[in-house]
Amino acid sequence: MSAQGPPRPTQTEVCRARRSWPATYKLQILAEIDGADHGEIGAILRREGLYSSLISEWRKQRDRGA
Repeated sequence: MSAQGPPRPTQTEVCRARRSWPATYKLQILAEIDGADHGEIGAILRREGLYSSLISEWRKQRDRGA
């Protein structure tokens, strides 16, 4: 019998680092989305791997001057 007890489960999930984008990239994407037709916006988001909620936050930042 082992004095250590039952084996502990190992954690297999990998913690992802938070992504960050430079201000120039954010402004470039916002300009592209603002100039796009409604059907093209989804394609831009998929191409860049972005979510619409993130774009909303970037717009708020832009409007605040951040």
